[in-house]
Amino acid sequence: MTRARVTLTVDRNARIIFVRYIGEVDGQTITESSISQFSDVENVWEYDAIFDLRRFDGVLLSPEVQELGERWRELVSGRDAGRRSAIITSDPFLIARLPVTRQRFPGRTIEIFATFDEGLEWIKSGKLS
Repeated sequence: MTRARVTLTVDRNARIIFVRYIGEVDGQTITESSISQFSDVENVWEYDAIFDLRRFDGVLLSPEVQELGERWRELVSGRDAGRRSAIITSDPFLIARLPVTRQRFPGRTIEIFATFDEGLEWIKSGKLS
């Protein structure tokens, strides 16, 4: 059985944060762990992000996405405007909720991709403009 966890890896040179939700992680744990780890990254608002949910077996409810968005906005104070977030998933529930997710993170451009490589390529293409 996979140990449930949230991992965060920072590529300081590329200015990309890689976040992975693994196993059956609950929404409160996602919020607390994510915000705690984001807080450790200096100028976190200067980074694009890839959220890899391919191994995520939990459920992230709308109120939990709302809380995560509120905590994120408190942390970055709008300084992340124009940054990108790629969500890697094939989960139809998460795909259907993309408009709600976008509303919770208004300064960021958020898209969903089926593969990690597609998401990474999209993130990198924004750095070329």
